[in-house]
Amino acid sequence: GKRETELISTPGSLCVRDLGADLHELWVCNGFSHYVTHHLLDAASGFAHLDAQLLMQKGLEVPDGIALDANGEWVAVSNHDRHAVALYRNDEFLAPDQEPAAQFGGVQYPHGLCFVAGGRVLLVADAGAPTVAVFYRAAPGWQDLPEPHRSIRVLDDAVFQQGHHNPREGGPKG
Repeated sequence: GKRETELISTPGSLCVRDLGADLHELWVCNGFSHYVTHHLLDAASGFAHLDAQLLMQKGLEVPDGIALDANGEWVAVSNHDRHAVALYRNDEFLAPDQEPAAQFGGVQYPHGLCFVAGGRVLLVADAGAPTVAVFYRAAPGWQDLPEPHRSIRVLDDAVFQQGHHNPREGGPKG
């Protein structure tokens, strides 16, 4: 229906989380519209929309990757044209005008994201480099980081150059 999908514009990457009782939440990066939407779906009713809302927008320029940590406490969004990753606390205060709780730099064109190690580590594919960036959560929680703790080269020069037709492409994506 129109009401349920009117927020979706230029959809790209998405993330789904099972909430139990046949309910699922769907997070959608609306890349060229520069925001992220959240949708509540009921699997028992053919994945009918129960709710849809715009949740993240302020400061996002081409969000094209999204991940939730294992507990659903943190949401990471690759902020492609700002060359950063935005981390938001997934709580009742999450709103389109909210600033990220933390931001990570040192990634040329962040794309695919994945929390591992129980949400203590975030892996970020860099579409503009042959690397995956690794960020570690400090004991008190996520905090701004100007550079990754580590970068792992995942493509050799020949493979990277085959796809590196412009600064935004050639590296790992998903």
